[in-house]
Amino acid sequence: MKKSNILKSYLLLAAFAALIFVSNARAQQTAAPTPPPTAETQATQYSFSNKILEVRHRDPNNLLPVLRALGSGVVGSTISASREFKTLTVRDFPENIATIEQAVKRLDVPETPQIGIELRIHVLVASNAPEASNDYPADLKETVGQLQSTLNFKNYRLVNSLIQRTREGASVNGSGVADFTAPASGNNPASGAYNFIARSISLDSSARTTVVQIGEFNFKASFYVPDRQIYQDANINTSVAVRDGERVVVGTASLKDKALILVLTARVIK
Repeated sequence: MKKSNILKSYLLLAAFAALIFVSNARAQQTAAPTPPPTAETQATQYSFSNKILEVRHRDPNNLLPVLRALGSGVVGSTISASREFKTLTVRDFPENIATIEQAVKRLDVPETPQIGIELRIHVLVASNAPEASNDYPADLKETVGQLQSTLNFKNYRLVNSLIQRTREGASVNGSGVADFTAPASGNNPASGAYNFIARSISLDSSARTTVVQIGEFNFKASFYVPDRQIYQDANINTSVAVRDGERVVVGTASLKDKALILVLTARVIK
């Protein structure tokens, strides 16, 4: 009888243990899934390091596109820039940080100062009108003398002088209104609008004297012709190369019995 009671006790304990096991299994099945690791936990797991790099000469934001390619790209790795403090903050593997630091040393150098270029543009109108007279600055005397010997015009009048400053690789443009001589109105002055642009400006220093090269030079003037009550355009579109300090004739445009002439002087400013 006693053995029967003991056996019943063992059976009850086994059934109770099985019930507990089933309950735990069901609880594990219904438990919420484990959330994915955050950037912080992954950074800790990957043993990332942090470093602040000082940038002395360049804009830190301009270095970011190059330096990001040197990072590991692993979730949690970052690189950020501060223009205010001129710093870069890097969080990544130590070997990637070392590579970025070496790249900063190579890139963070003083920028080469760009050479300035001064362009002086003289706009002349030439004619053979008997009542016209020569009216131009004394420093254009030699140039006008050469024009008188090569062109069929005796009289030259300065319409306007323009001074523009630019630099290598840039372009320059301008516009305005000047007192031109209209093509069909004798020597009576008439107002005219003009605009110009110089593109693809470069310097050639291979020769003894630096040469300023302008890939495209365009000057357009628009005149009102009272006799015909229309507007007439004069265009000069060309490329030009001029030595530092030299004065050259860029081009001419016909104005019926007159001519529009451009004289250019280029000076390198160091």
